Amino acid sequence: MPEGEAGKFSEPEQAPLDLRLGVATKPHPEHPDRNEDRSFAMSPRGALVSTGTEGYDPDKEKRLASGIFAAGVFDGVGGYAQGDLAANELRKLVMETCAGTPLSSYPEFQGAMRKAWIKFEQNAGQLLEKKADTTGSVVWIFEQEGNRYAATAQTGDSRVYKLTKDGKITKLTQDHNMAFHLFGEKYPHIATFITDVLDRAPVAGPGWKDKRNELEEMWQHVAPEDQEAILEKLRVQLQSTGLPTENIAKTTMPLFDHFWMMRNITQGARTTNPTFGLHELAEGDRVILTSDGLSDPLTTDEIKRVSQGSGTAQEKAQELVMHAYETSKFGPQGPQYRTKPDDVTAVVIG
Repeated sequence: MPEGEAGKFSEPEQAPLDLRLGVATKPHPEHPDRNEDRSFAMSPRGALVSTGTEGYDPDKEKRLASGIFAAGVFDGVGGYAQGDLAANELRKLVMETCAGTPLSSYPEFQGAMRKAWIKFEQNAGQLLEKKADTTGSVVWIFEQEGNRYAATAQTGDSRVYKLTKDGKITKLTQDHNMAFHLFGEKYPHIATFITDVLDRAPVAGPGWKDKRNELEEMWQHVAPEDQEAILEKLRVQLQSTGLPTENIAKTTMPLFDHFWMMRNITQGARTTNPTFGLHELAEGDRVILTSDGLSDPLTTDEIKRVSQGSGTAQEKAQELVMHAYETSKFGPQGPQYRTKPDDVTAVVIG
């Protein structure tokens, strides 16, 4: 599908959903003419594509007033060359798959997304440099037997959140970061702990000692043979990023020293199969998709606060992006905990 061209959905069996769309994006301040984030939203009447550098015209929202069918955010991984091409390729394949495959159930959504991810792996070897990769977060909203659901497919650390009418925010996706790679198979609660602690901490203040103690206590309950395997995985991960590994001993795990890296070093669609989720939605819920350029500088509570209250979906998407952009800047005292300039994207549905 050519860049920016509208596509057509296979007509769903369900009645159109009354949902509104907001899309906003802003490139990294150091390269304002290049944005490696990509996004899309598709309804039964067609597609709206954000290329990353172009703006979003709210007047187009009426095209999707009959119901958002699917949306996605894709982020070129790690600042590697061709990250924008990788993000664009996976987005194109997801859109083509959605447009060509009638979806009427969660298993059909899973099959369609697996098909898109497999095609991306096949194409990447020919189209992209070895390290070029992308995240991918896709949501499909549908109704079945009178209930509304959000089905998600996820690779990397772009995210999908649900914000309820009464103000409860829930992350619907699991980051595919170093913590997930190290602990996700046998000890998913540790991977979740590492990510959630950093999601909710505005700065690395006094409370960090308690969090370190909690993590070290969890580590003591990891089987010795698993500890050795996890340490080896950590060494390999750090070596691949050019970071020192001398302080990683066989018998001790300096988890706290690598807290931030375990959250932020991400795996992309070329190396990680998508994980899926099915989540019930209620009247008034908002679904929010973000790149890590938004979820890194903003805590979960900040995302909730900005997304709540009156305002259209478009206004909320713009507010999220600008708040993240300002928070990510380097302050007068130098880089702080959440000063991580990056491309920033938000898609708000509801």
